[in-house]
Amino acid sequence: MPLQPAKDDPAVLQAPRTLPEAVVQVPQRDADGNPLGGVRLPDIAVPLGAHGGQNAPLTTFTCSLVGAYQPFARVRAPGEGGPASLAERYTDQQDYVNKVRVAARAAEADGFLLPEDAAVIVNAAAESSVVEQKAQADPPR
Repeated sequence: MPLQPAKDDPAVLQAPRTLPEAVVQVPQRDADGNPLGGVRLPDIAVPLGAHGGQNAPLTTFTCSLVGAYQPFARVRAPGEGGPASLAERYTDQQDYVNKVRVAARAAEADGFLLPEDAAVIVNAAAESSVVEQKAQADPPR
């Protein structure tokens, strides 16, 4: 069967007269800038920063599926706005680890984390430097 060029069909080759309006949907965010709803794993329930899942509009960069992350300040400068700093959120390392442990156990109880994964998350929190960051920010008087 020999190949033949396609017939000109004005309905196919012409652009539509009107295009549907594009709807951009983004998740609602909490006061920290993290998404609301869905499964809130420990890194969202006990945050060290704001997680963004969408690309910034009107950029020259190509689409990416990695999202964005903006860490919270170690301490908040006087008069500075924005989300609470790490020093305001967590009184010490143990406070941070306890909050992560509670969030991990809740996710495990709800079936969203395996026990071994919850243990890895809690151990990582215990080995983190959240307290050191606060100690550096609040020198002894």
